Amino acid sequence: PPLASPNPTHIKPSTPTSSHRFNILHLNCHSSKTVTHQVLTHIEYNILGLQDPWTNPHSLTMPSHTAWNIFIAFNYHPTPYANHHLNCMS
Repeated sequence: PPLASPNPTHIKPSTPTSSHRFNILHLNCHSSKTVTHQVLTHIEYNILGLQDPWTNPHSLTMPSHTAWNIFIAFNYHPTPYANHHLNCMS
């Protein structure tokens, strides 16, 4: 079947329902381990933008959660803790 309807009056917009909601949360975690871990357990968000997330001072990695994929600069490998990642998207 064609993608475009020959008669535009037959096209009905989809109505928003709770199953079609798209939720985004942007949060400054202020390097708090508690805040960073708590926000990762809230699955009602589709996208998380974490500013200044907690970073493990020994491995310089951020916490992970099975419900999220972390997007950070792949070519950035901080060596001193002062240069750790300050933003990530999940």
